Amino acid sequence: MKSVGYFLKMMMLVGTICSVQTANAQIKDGEAIVYEGKTATVSLGAPYQRTLKQATNISYSWRSENASYIAIKSSTKDYAVIEGKKPISSCRLYYDCQYFIDGFFRTMNFYYEITVEASTVKVTRILLNQSAVDMEVGGKLQLSATVYPTDATNRNVSWFSSNAAIASVNSYGLVTALSAGSTTITCSAADGSGKYTTCKIIVRSPVQEVVISDESGWTDIPSVANVRYERTFEKGWNSVCLPFAIDAELVGLQNARIALLNEVKTVGDAIYISYQVVNRVEAGVPCLVYVPVEQKVQISLNNVSLVSEPDESGLLKGVFMKTLIGKECYKLAPDGESFAVTKTPFAVCYPFRAYIKK
Repeated sequence: MKSVGYFLKMMMLVGTICSVQTANAQIKDGEAIVYEGKTATVSLGAPYQRTLKQATNISYSWRSENASYIAIKSSTKDYAVIEGKKPISSCRLYYDCQYFIDGFFRTMNFYYEITVEASTVKVTRILLNQSAVDMEVGGKLQLSATVYPTDATNRNVSWFSSNAAIASVNSYGLVTALSAGSTTITCSAADGSGKYTTCKIIVRSPVQEVVISDESGWTDIPSVANVRYERTFEKGWNSVCLPFAIDAELVGLQNARIALLNEVKTVGDAIYISYQVVNRVEAGVPCLVYVPVEQKVQISLNNVSLVSEPDESGLLKGVFMKTLIGKECYKLAPDGESFAVTKTPFAVCYPFRAYIKK
């Protein structure tokens, strides 16, 4: 009875006796998701916040149904900052408030349904073991992806080819070359982070093996080929035209000299051409190679690409007098493109030994 009398006495201090009203007793006011180890803010509904702005003598409390899952880090009458401790599908957060408004003593009793989800670590970068690869039709290539950070929640990736008719890729990153052309393989993170990386694939037709020998005046070379050049260089000057750049070291000849056209002079009916010794000759450029003794050479190069196509007039052969072609000079063929040297008084001018054909 003493406690009741005291309560009535306190009510009399503010005027008349006040009745007690309760607002939304144990009513669900909302839901929220918080990640494990992260924080989130749970706010009182906007209408209730407006009510409390007009209220006096406010006392409130926020409490967790189970602090093992939800911990309250800080709070005000309008919101609470909670931390997810460990995953759970549902844990209640309670809000209790008492206040005076319009002469009434009122209470609010709400709860919020909280889901604690496992922390999500997004992918920040993907690296492939290859960034650009040349393949032959029918070939296979295994691409592998490294996903960062290593503790990303979802480290799965997806694979896509921009032109599957050129090269396809399966769900494990295995690329199969199907036809000549180019395509781009894209590896994308599956966690929605938007991170991806690419690998450029160029597919070529199967490379042919082409041998360029002394006996062949013409040698057809496709756009790409594995070329083996076999040649016996006779003592003196030898005419050469190859689909790859050469120097004395590459040719592998001892005490060899490489020369290019320097000057063309016409004396009567004769055309004299002097030479200039150089260190290197680019692909497809006719030149002369001098060796002091007969030597045999073999050069092998893979994936030689097309650089030029000669005029068929280079097949012309001519007979010239020794008196018309002097020492250390060579004769320009009638086509104006190829040239050769003579070794006998009545010599056949041999065309260059290797040509490239588109």
